[in-house]
Amino acid sequence: MWLLHRITGIILVLFLLLHILSMSTHIVGEYLSSLLEGFLNSDFVVTLIVLSFLFHALNGIRILILDTFPFGDEEKLSITALVVFLIISVFFLVRL
Repeated sequence: MWLLHRITGIILVLFLLLHILSMSTHIVGEYLSSLLEGFLNSDFVVTLIVLSFLFHALNGIRILILDTFPFGDEEKLSITALVVFLIISVFFLVRL
């Protein structure tokens, strides 16, 4: 789970940087800005960002709980976080 946490964190940072770049139209030009905006608004990228954010947030909460209450069962908490992620992901993907 730590590897997915790192990967989703990198995805979110890259999205943030691309979003900032696309919003600064006077720096990158109108054509590049519209190209970036089209890419960032594509269904694939939006789904990737939402699922990355969801996994990253749930895993962060899991890590926070384990750091705060070290007597908790790490395996049960990991499975619980993964199941919650999958349920919410399926609900999101069905509504897409």
